Amino acid sequence: NPQARSYTSMVANGSKFFLFAGFSGPGKLNDLHKFDYDRLAWTELTSYMNGNVPAARDSHGLVAIDGRLYVFGGYYAEACQNDLYSLDLASLNWTFLGPAPPPSVARTSTSNATNTSAVIPRSFFRTPTVNITAAVGGVFPAARRGMGMVALGRQLVLYGGVGDNGKPLGDLYTLPLRAVASNQTSPWTGVSWVNATSLARVPAPPARAWFGMMAAQTSPSIYVFGGLGDGGCLSDLYQLNMSSTRPAWRKIPQSGGPPPRFGAGVVLSGDAFIFVF
Repeated sequence: NPQARSYTSMVANGSKFFLFAGFSGPGKLNDLHKFDYDRLAWTELTSYMNGNVPAARDSHGLVAIDGRLYVFGGYYAEACQNDLYSLDLASLNWTFLGPAPPPSVARTSTSNATNTSAVIPRSFFRTPTVNITAAVGGVFPAARRGMGMVALGRQLVLYGGVGDNGKPLGDLYTLPLRAVASNQTSPWTGVSWVNATSLARVPAPPARAWFGMMAAQTSPSIYVFGGLGDGGCLSDLYQLNMSSTRPAWRKIPQSGGPPPRFGAGVVLSGDAFIFVF
C-alpha cells in the first residue's frame, strides 16, 4: 500500500484510481500507485514509469483525460511551480508539456517494505523518447500550489491556489485538449492555455486555495466549495457554467451548510448532492 502522506492528489479513471506524489515525513514523493476497484488491491507503478518523470512534489493538480494523467504545478525545490506533465497510462511514459525544460531531479520510490523513501538514480529510468521543449502553447498559469484542477470533457480547467507570496489566487485557466487526429503525432498539436479570468461573467468567487472543486458528469458545470481566502477559512459554494465561450459564475445559496474550512474532502454525487468531510 502507499505510505502515509499529505498534500497528495488522486483521480479516478474508469474502474481504477491513481495516486501521485505528496508529502511524507522524510520529504516529497513522486511515486505512482493504482487502486483497482474490482480487485480491491493497490499496485505500485513507480518503477515502471519512463520518459520525463516529474520531480517529487506536493499540493499539485491531477486529472485524467482520454487515458492520460495530467499533473500541474505544486511545490518543490522550495518554491511553487507551474510545470505541466502528461502520463500515458498504457505505456507509463511521461511527457513534459512546458513551460520550460524540466529540472534534473532524483526520483523517489516507496516500494521497500519499511515504507520509507528511497532515492533512485536518474539513470534507472529509461531515456526520454520526446523532446523537452514545451509541447503546449499559450501563457502558462503562474506558479502555484493548493489549486483546483478538474477535467470537464476533454477540457482541463484550473482555478485559484496560492503563490510563493502567500496570497490566494482567483484566476481561471482552461486547456482545451483534443483527440489525436490521423495526421498528428501528438495530442497537444495546436493546444494552448487560455486565461479565462476576464472572460468569466461575475460575480466571481473570492480568491482562495486548498478548496474543493468538482466537475459535473451530465452538465458543463464546475463547483467550488470553501477553502482558505485572504480573510481566513470559507464555506461558500459557487457554480461555474462552462456551456458558452464566456464562463459564468453563480453563488449558490445554502441552508445549514458546513462551517468554514480548508483542505476538506469534497465530492459531487449524481450531479445532485455535494458531500463535504
